[in-house]
Amino acid sequence: MQRDLPVKKVSADLDVLRFPAAVERPVRAHCLNCSLPLSLSQPDLNSPERLLGVCEHCKHWFLIDLIPDLTEGILWRLPDIEVIRELSFENSAQGPSTKSSERDA
Repeated sequence: MQRDLPVKKVSADLDVLRFPAAVERPVRAHCLNCSLPLSLSQPDLNSPERLLGVCEHCKHWFLIDLIPDLTEGILWRLPDIEVIRELSFENSAQGPSTKSSERDA
């Protein structure tokens, strides 16, 4: 049974970085916020070129896509949970509000 849940489309800015990725060695990625190494995981065994990176220091999450034919990768930072929660409300007066300086920290 499928529930009819309302889906809201929103837009958010993403930080994106293209980087060289050597095919013969494992990927090492660093946080775009604090430059510390990310903890990497491969959630889908059928998609080895897609990784999830988490910064254990500042708690930012990243998606990493490796492009083997081009020997490069793309890393982008997912929006913080506060941004997602704020975007999910019709107007900011209805839901949680955070200062942009807190979100970008």
